[in-house]
Amino acid sequence: VLWMMRLGLGGLKVSGVHGIDSVIHRDQTREEHPDWFSLSRGKRDIVSRGGKPCLSAKGLLEDNIKFVRALFDVYGRKSASVMPTDGFVQCGCDLCKGTSTPELGARGVQSNHVWTYVNNVAKELYKTHPDRKIVCASYASYSVPPSNINRFSPNVYVMLNNGRMGFVDPEIRSISVNRRNEWLKKVSSKKPFSTHDNYSNGNSAVPVYRPHTIAEDIRSLNGICVGEFVEENSLRPQELREGQPTPVKLAINHVNIYVTARFWWDADQDVDVLLNEYYKKFYGPAEKEMKDFFEYCELNTRT
Repeated sequence: VLWMMRLGLGGLKVSGVHGIDSVIHRDQTREEHPDWFSLSRGKRDIVSRGGKPCLSAKGLLEDNIKFVRALFDVYGRKSASVMPTDGFVQCGCDLCKGTSTPELGARGVQSNHVWTYVNNVAKELYKTHPDRKIVCASYASYSVPPSNINRFSPNVYVMLNNGRMGFVDPEIRSISVNRRNEWLKKVSSKKPFSTHDNYSNGNSAVPVYRPHTIAEDIRSLNGICVGEFVEENSLRPQELREGQPTPVKLAINHVNIYVTARFWWDADQDVDVLLNEYYKKFYGPAEKEMKDFFEYCELNTRT
């Protein structure tokens, strides 16, 4: 905990993940408002934590606004997520018919539907809490900006589903940066973005190092990003093989986390100077060998 605090990690300021879960996934909601859940094959998807919302349902928007006001007034939160549940899908009810936008592609087929809901929540909260943030991630089928909103309410913040570790591919990075620029045309705040990234290399303990990619991307976000949310996971017990040493991903991928945290402090610094200092102070007499190892890995891993 002390290590995290010294690096400035943690906190609730930038989270934008699946906030609607807290509104719909209660026993009382399932009993009183089954129509708040997605209709699929004639049945409402009312299951424990897995059900998806019907964003067109009467009363859901108002209850979401009430819930967010409580987060602000009772708990003093500065921001609140209204992002749909993970794996959000098109509801099959009559109210949701015609809300999809296939013309925006697979990454935008739900953009108009989801972001209209987010913006409607934000507009009501802006009347009473203009200094607080309403957050939703640009994610999955609502990653691209909606075509039916020219300018968002000033309190809307977008959590970019960033995919930084894949930016070693120039084409992937170009797509993401272009999408980021399209969002900038519609949001109003000086720093309208936060980011969500996953540095975990799937379920593999094989190290993947991206210090230069990380530095370049954080530098490009300087001045428009209010903060970042980064996942780096250790292998779960069920993924470990009996009789083998326990791989600790957080340790072997430490350089990615270190560069990220240091560039949050100073995005304009020279990453090579930072890395040389890291190799010298962290590895001591093994400085040269470890530098060669990291540089070889960075040049020879592309996934």
